[in-house]
Amino acid sequence: MTTKLTALIAEDMKDYHEVIIHSINQVAPDIRIVGRTTTLEETATQITKHSPNIVFLDIAFEEEGKTSFDLLHKLKESDRLNFHIVFITAHTESRYYARAFEYEAIHFIEKPINPEKLAEAIRRIKSIEEGQSDNSPLKNLAREIGLLSGMKFSKRIIISGLKYDEVYDPNDILRIEADGRYTIYHTTNGKKVMSSKSLGEIEKELTGFSNFFRIQRSEIINLNYVERISKKQKMIILTGSTANHYISRDRFDDFMERVKGLSVP
Repeated sequence: MTTKLTALIAEDMKDYHEVIIHSINQVAPDIRIVGRTTTLEETATQITKHSPNIVFLDIAFEEEGKTSFDLLHKLKESDRLNFHIVFITAHTESRYYARAFEYEAIHFIEKPINPEKLAEAIRRIKSIEEGQSDNSPLKNLAREIGLLSGMKFSKRIIISGLKYDEVYDPNDILRIEADGRYTIYHTTNGKKVMSSKSLGEIEKELTGFSNFFRIQRSEIINLNYVERISKKQKMIILTGSTANHYISRDRFDDFMERVKGLSVP
């Protein structure tokens, strides 16, 4: 039997409501939208009124000076957190991932909406609603992700993949390179993970990780794995990599400042 789902959209930018609705209709036209809200206060009222199965929730509600976690905390305290949460947001900072999974969020989808990720979130919800999830791989995955929320996410890197988001220890990332519209993370064990984000976007996300440095237009490296440096050629060799990696002239002085403590041949 197919579960009929109802959903509430909570997004402070009213113009973006239609974008979300269009995206939902594309991947799950059977979902019935029972309400749209632009404030957290209104969201709380609509949740009580409609008891939706799903709330598609933004994070920042700027006019109120609050985040959706303020609302979720109150609902959890009063035992009214009885719906599935799918975050749709432009705020992808790692600390928000941690908070999201504290509330057992089904998915954390970055704007603009990726239809595949939205479809995956809805498939998870339908599986849970149809009673297939108590010991399913999806439920186990949710539990594992919930455990991750207890870790220091400031020490974790979230890779926005083409289908799934993956969590990595920064020490497991050797380098990151641009590949057309996408970006490839090279791990220390030789695995390649493709990301849907540009290298520029990733560089901004890595601001808090001092061991990453953009050596040129198409590559970021992990400074912890710099093995050799050639000042003359402005080239480096990384541990575990047979390739030479060249540093752009305008970045070389900054690079040397960052690796000042290394032994240079």
